[in-house]
Amino acid sequence: MYGLKNQRDSGAKEMASRVTASVVSLIKDKDDIIPYIEDLADGLKSSLTEIVPEVRALAAKAIGALVSKLGRAHSEHILQTLRDILESVTATSIEKAGAAQGFCEALVALGDDMITKTFDSLIAGTKDSREHVRESFINIFVYLPIVMGESFEKYISDVLNSVIDSIYHNNENIRNLSVKTMQNIIKRYSEGKIDLILEPLFDGMLSSNWIKRDSSAVLTGDLIDIMFKEDETKSKYTVFEERPRTFTILYIIKNDPVNQVKITATNIWKTFIENTPKTLKVIFNDITKCFIELLISGSDYHNNLCDVALKEFIGKYGDVFLTDILAL
Repeated sequence: MYGLKNQRDSGAKEMASRVTASVVSLIKDKDDIIPYIEDLADGLKSSLTEIVPEVRALAAKAIGALVSKLGRAHSEHILQTLRDILESVTATSIEKAGAAQGFCEALVALGDDMITKTFDSLIAGTKDSREHVRESFINIFVYLPIVMGESFEKYISDVLNSVIDSIYHNNENIRNLSVKTMQNIIKRYSEGKIDLILEPLFDGMLSSNWIKRDSSAVLTGDLIDIMFKEDETKSKYTVFEERPRTFTILYIIKNDPVNQVKITATNIWKTFIENTPKTLKVIFNDITKCFIELLISGSDYHNNLCDVALKEFIGKYGDVFLTDILAL
């Protein structure tokens, strides 16, 4: 207990968390632990709020081991301790991160049914109007994919569609956590799930909010990099043919009225596109389709964007695509 609660020695907390997890796994009868639940929970809470990430991670693992041994009926004090931190107005970002990590380990330890039962409330938390609560629940989705592994795949779409609306929040912590959550999902689940991840990013790149457009473009750039590395035997133009909408929207928002978005999209385009006319030739049908969709969307932003993008497209490449345009 001393090691877990030691206020100054991160090393002591780290070792104590390791020992706690090991001892819990060796105990056969949970009744032997029950008298010490509150003390263990308080000690692990102290380690969860440690500034050193490795200590927080080990404390979270220890919580998972403890909850797994105790079962749902005897874990309520531990879960409530974590909820109190997550919903606290005064908890720091580090304390929220530790509590979120511990809560994820506890949920997974209690099984798929527990995750299914609580999932809707977790998603609701990412949209909470109270910033301190919103930050905490987005934090949960920073760690839950890591803890769940492949089992998280069925939740990807719901999480992305919920979290993407926070990437333009006024609160910087919320913005950063939202981007981090999406980056984690992209990194871990892009193989075989790229199209599922791209859909909310398409909407984001054409949002009326420029911060959302910019962040969505950056994340799309991460995905494009993965696309090209996914199967290096494919030519880039095969990738363009398979996912033309990705490059269509990126090309269009290179003409964004907000300079930051224009710069981001242009830099991504230059990074991956070696021959613009040849690329546009491959995605031409999707470009025309996208222009039409945006023009009839009723959005002033879309109309203005199309006006500039069309003028740029025709001015630079009209002669190259004259036959294609006439064929339409």
